[in-house]
Amino acid sequence: GNTCPEVITRTYNIADDCGNNIDVVQTITIDDDTNPTASNPAPVTVECLTDVPPVAVTVVTDAADNCTVNPTVAFVSESSDNNTCNGEVITRIYSVTDDCGNSINVTHTITVDSYTPTFTVSSTDPTA
Repeated sequence: GNTCPEVITRTYNIADDCGNNIDVVQTITIDDDTNPTASNPAPVTVECLTDVPPVAVTVVTDAADNCTVNPTVAFVSESSDNNTCNGEVITRIYSVTDDCGNSINVTHTITVDSYTPTFTVSSTDPTA
């Protein structure tokens, strides 16, 4: 009834025609110690801080495991280099965990690319 490790105990009774018998116990231990897998989500570049997408576990699209059909993806943390003038980089960490508690982290990078503003100078002299 456990998830990890799971221990299955089977007892067999072996008897002969004379009524002699013995019990034989077989113990099977199932213990998943293999980490799940997933790729880092594709990096994203946005123009403005307001364009940064919200946290979403769905950015991890290829989480897989050898025993767990659907490993759990969870948001762990977010950090920023606070470099607001030359392209801020936001780093989000997501974990991928299987039913036995094996876990990995993947990193999602979001760059806020600050574009240089542009303007056009127009002449105020109507004869120009």
